[in-house]
Amino acid sequence: MPKLRADASCGKRKVERDTEVPMPARRTPTAFLTSGRGWAAGPTPVERCIYQFGRYPERIIDPAALADVLLDRNYPRPVNPPMPQSLSKVFIHVVFSTRDRTPFMMNEDFRNRIHAFLGGICKQQGCLPIKVGGVADHVHILATLSRTIPQADLVKELKRASSIWIKDLDLSLGKFAWQSGYGVFSVGRSQIDEVVNYIEGQEEHHRTASFQDEYRVFLEKYGVDYDERYVWD
Repeated sequence: MPKLRADASCGKRKVERDTEVPMPARRTPTAFLTSGRGWAAGPTPVERCIYQFGRYPERIIDPAALADVLLDRNYPRPVNPPMPQSLSKVFIHVVFSTRDRTPFMMNEDFRNRIHAFLGGICKQQGCLPIKVGGVADHVHILATLSRTIPQADLVKELKRASSIWIKDLDLSLGKFAWQSGYGVFSVGRSQIDEVVNYIEGQEEHHRTASFQDEYRVFLEKYGVDYDERYVWD
């Protein structure tokens, strides 16, 4: 049998006729699967030739057959290969107010439209809105947090997109703005109904409590350290 060697000048294999070399054993698809590269990398063209014909590419006489193998045509592949998954299910309660607690959202219809728009932004960011509500000077958003977006980026986009939309919707609201800060609090799956009911009861709740009173309760409940001088900015 011919001896194979590499030609440094062009990188192609040459055939010498003086010395025989042993042929590698015929390998099966299972052997390729367990060879260290796995199906993602796949066998090399030379390995495919060896599997298909039991010989190196240079010894395949039929050009069409060689092309089929080198181009990976009709090469056996596993059915439904396993796919890696990264899974998460995180519920968050987002709270933030308008700047200086200005009651821009006094009109109920207007407020509901803003809540619906905020829910749409959540969906665009891959977060499922469960309940959006609030009163004239602040909002509450209960949603899942996508594993692909940090909570700071989600809140930033909620404020940015909604501010632009609100100003375009009503030219008299040219000075509309959200506060710079925000609160995000974790919610257990068993607490979902409780938080939904809490958000639905915002108007009743704020007949006797201000946004600041409510927000302090959240911060103390979750053990969040804060500076009263800056938390309302």
